[in-house]
Amino acid sequence: MSHPVFTYVRTVPCARERLYAVWTEPTHIAAVSAPPGGTFEVPVFELRVGGRHHYCARTAEGHETWGLREFTAIEPGRRLQWKQSFSDASGALARPPMAPAFPLVLLSTLVFDDAESAPGSTLVTLTWEPVGASEAEVAFFASIHDGMRGGWDGVFGQIEAYVAGLR
Repeated sequence: MSHPVFTYVRTVPCARERLYAVWTEPTHIAAVSAPPGGTFEVPVFELRVGGRHHYCARTAEGHETWGLREFTAIEPGRRLQWKQSFSDASGALARPPMAPAFPLVLLSTLVFDDAESAPGSTLVTLTWEPVGASEAEVAFFASIHDGMRGGWDGVFGQIEAYVAGLR
């Protein structure tokens, strides 16, 4: 069975090396990932192939969403790849309660290129692909691509505001 691949491309007005640091340094990750009025905690961050990034996004009301990344490939300054999952507080894989048909594991690839059309900017390409998903999970994943695109617009909007403040 072939899997639909979600692809998100954006030019970010930030140098590639700095944007890569935002994705690979826990202090930056927490700053750009916290929900409005909430917090983002990074109890585990091991930037190496086979390493884990376990995290918790907590809303102002105290609702927690745990996630887990397991790094599968790292090219410093150029590319990150990981298996992405929701998890529980202990790091065990879990289904998101708001979308139980969401695939348990996604292969995520993030590529950083110098943007030729905007010197000093970075062309970012993010892909997500279900791994070991059932037909129902694949169908659900394909059905939410527009919403995911809107979500990533919000994430990258936060990132752009953050990196503008670093200058």
